[in-house]
Amino acid sequence: MKFEKTAIKLGTITLLVTGILFGSTVGGLQEEVYAKSAVVKKSTSVKAKGTFIGLADNQSFEVKFDQDTKIIRLLEKNKHLIKGLKKGDLITISYWVNVKGQNILGSTVKKETIKKGTKSTSVRASGTYMGMADQQSFEVKIGKNYKMIRITGDNKHKIKGLKKGDSITFTYWVNVKGQNILGTTLKKK
Repeated sequence: MKFEKTAIKLGTITLLVTGILFGSTVGGLQEEVYAKSAVVKKSTSVKAKGTFIGLADNQSFEVKFDQDTKIIRLLEKNKHLIKGLKKGDLITISYWVNVKGQNILGSTVKKETIKKGTKSTSVRASGTYMGMADQQSFEVKIGKNYKMIRITGDNKHKIKGLKKGDSITFTYWVNVKGQNILGTTLKKK
C-alpha cells in the first residue's frame, strides 16, 4: 500500500487522481485500486457539424462527421433534442467527453436547412448529355469533366426524349451528401 498522485488524460479531459494505491496479487494477477478522489481538472465542450445516421440504441445515436463516425450518448434531460431527426439530416451538436471516454450530448442540437433550387444554392450549367447512369442519375460532360446528376421523382419527365450527345442547359444543387441534384431547369439547346 502506498500514497500516489497521478494525472490521466482522456482526450480533452484530464483527471487528477489522488489517494491510496492498494496492490495485491491474486492467482498471479496484479490488481490495483485507487481510493479517495477523482477530480475533473478540465472539460471542454465540442461544437461540430455532421450528418445524423440514427439511433444506435435507446441511450445513444450516431453522427457522421467529416473524417469519422461517432456515437453520442444521451442523457435523460436532453433526449428530447433529437426528436424528429431523420437519417441524413445535417445537424450541429455540442458534446463533451466523460471520464470513460464517451461522447455525451450537450445542450445543442440544431437541424440545418438547405434550400434547394434557390438562387443562392443552385448552379446553372451547360453540357453534353451522355445518357442514364442508373434509374436515378444521368451523366453530363461539362467541358472536359463529367458529372453525375441525380433525378428526383418530380423531375423525371424533364429527361424524356434526350439522346446521347444532346446539348443541354440545366440547374442543379448539391445536397448534404455531396450529390448533384437536378434543379428546376433542364432544356435542350
